[in-house]
Amino acid sequence: MVNFSELKELRLTKVHFMVHLWTNDKPTIIDLRNLQILHIKGCQFLEYVFYRYPTEMLHQLKELIIEACEVLSTIFKSHDNRPRTKLPLLSKVKFKSLPNLRQICSCHLEFPSLKSLMIEECPILTKFTTGFADPHETLTTDGKSFYELNEIVFDNYDNLVCVISSKTLEELRILEKLFVSRCKELKILFNIHEEISSSTRVLEQLYVLTLIDLPKLSRIVNKEISRFYQNLKILHVKQCKSLDLLQVPQKLTNLEISDCERCWIKLLSLKKKRERKRNSFHELKDVSLENLSKLSIVFPSISEFPSLQTLKITNCSTMRSFVEDSKALKESSATTYFFPSSVSFNDKPFLKCVLHEITCFPLLVI
Repeated sequence: MVNFSELKELRLTKVHFMVHLWTNDKPTIIDLRNLQILHIKGCQFLEYVFYRYPTEMLHQLKELIIEACEVLSTIFKSHDNRPRTKLPLLSKVKFKSLPNLRQICSCHLEFPSLKSLMIEECPILTKFTTGFADPHETLTTDGKSFYELNEIVFDNYDNLVCVISSKTLEELRILEKLFVSRCKELKILFNIHEEISSSTRVLEQLYVLTLIDLPKLSRIVNKEISRFYQNLKILHVKQCKSLDLLQVPQKLTNLEISDCERCWIKLLSLKKKRERKRNSFHELKDVSLENLSKLSIVFPSISEFPSLQTLKITNCSTMRSFVEDSKALKESSATTYFFPSSVSFNDKPFLKCVLHEITCFPLLVI
């Protein structure tokens, strides 16, 4: 056995003519039992990272970053037909600019310690693992991989149809950031097959959600969940022309929606439907709405915005009101007033006429 048992970090950059990490037909003679960090960048002819290398020998691997390897087709080329394997300590994965990457592993991989996952510019990648970033919407995971995951970035991942296709969504208890952009086949973020109780808290720690240039995205989630990303602070949605429903929680600080032709907004509220109490967006500071041709009412409920500083509305040709029930607001004894430090209404002539009224009353329709 070739003894690399003390090797903890391996970085390979622009090793242009390297095809394999080793040439021996029996890679098990290489001892990488303590390898913790592997970075490979700009190795143009590398075909596989771990070719027939037993993954159980990578039990100390914590960080795996592969970038700009034009020929690379598979990360882990399994040496047998085992149904699943585990990388117990792997916490950070980044795959970027891998135009020929088709699969991560020929078997099912589990990532019980994964915290950060970034897949960018991998246009023909079929899936990350079964049921997660998997084009087959009916497949599910067993919920053992993503308890620690707190950041997901998917960009230019063309085969991505849904991010999670299982009840695994309930296991993402500490996910804080989700960025998805330029995924031309993505239809839904979370496709849940099992029944979920209305009291279940889903994505409770999600802080930032950014969705950009997703032409086929129609829904965020396929179930009615009242306790869905209730603590979300930043919501940015751009160029999602098929998105017809956007669920908005009350703890937002920043809301930005643009170039979404079919979009309308639904307020996530724990109040019963019969209750007509005021919904207060206490923390919402900035709102930008641009090029929303089907949006008629922004917040379809009685609402108030005591912290709003910037409101920008541009080219929303069918918009009738910012909140739905203006009469109820006028007759109420509201004490919270609407004094944004910056207000912009573009391409909407009648809105300019009521600007004075907006700044003199509690938040009314515009």
